[in-house]
Amino acid sequence: MKRIIWATGAIVVVLVLVIGGIYAVSTSRLTARHEVTPPTLSIPDDPESIVRGEHLLTLSKCGECHGEDLAGKVIIDEPFLARLSGPNLTPAGPLGSQSDADLITAIRYGLSVEGQPLLGMPTAEHFHFSDAELVAMIAALRALPPVERTVPPQKVGLLFRALYLAGEIELVGLEQVDIHGPRPDPVPAEVSLPYGAHLARTGGCYSCHGEHLAGGPMAGAPPDFPPASNLTPDASGLAEWSEVDFVRSMRQGIRPDGSSIDPAMPWRYTQAMTDAELSALWLFLRSVSAAPYGQH
Repeated sequence: MKRIIWATGAIVVVLVLVIGGIYAVSTSRLTARHEVTPPTLSIPDDPESIVRGEHLLTLSKCGECHGEDLAGKVIIDEPFLARLSGPNLTPAGPLGSQSDADLITAIRYGLSVEGQPLLGMPTAEHFHFSDAELVAMIAALRALPPVERTVPPQKVGLLFRALYLAGEIELVGLEQVDIHGPRPDPVPAEVSLPYGAHLARTGGCYSCHGEHLAGGPMAGAPPDFPPASNLTPDASGLAEWSEVDFVRSMRQGIRPDGSSIDPAMPWRYTQAMTDAELSALWLFLRSVSAAPYGQH
């Protein structure tokens, strides 16, 4: 009996230490302060810039996390996992009182006004927006109709913290990019490989389909979430697809065989892409190395 008591006590102590360690290390990273100096950029307010910004917000799929009206949305709320939410981006939300520099810091660097990471912010994609694209997006945000909505604060549970520390899920997007590196150069909006690569990066293709774009189950996704498809020219991917097939899938959510693509694929956003944007993206996807499904 004494041995059982001692063994049970030892197990409890180890569990407490492990759980305490997970919380201590993850909290240190999730709340770390980062110093950046955002560029001084002039935010336009002309109709053309606002329309361009609205288009970029759509291609960036901001509505996925912030709601269709960009007035805030709870993304996940599971007691033992996390509560992650996208804040209200309209002038009625917290961004309405923030400066242009604050918004630049949030969008490009994924940092709050206090310099702490914005959890779930796709900084690895947003960092690649050029200055011109960035200011157009901010112009569009400033022009949004105000919507009064408050989303609950975020919190991260033990399992998500453990998966984050193990590198299985990304909670801090700025850890995937050198936020102190040079600002991105503008990429001409034309049917070209560079522009197609730019659209793939800023549009979030890598977030779901992986760094090799070979698809597979997504880390940290709910068990019933469909795996991502292979976007490479592999036999398990787009090898037999034509550009017409690709455009139809991006605009109508239909595969070449006529079957419907799961709504988890945000074709409701990609359907807004222009013919030139889709051609550039297709050109890029045909240029990447063929990779078997699920290759990491």
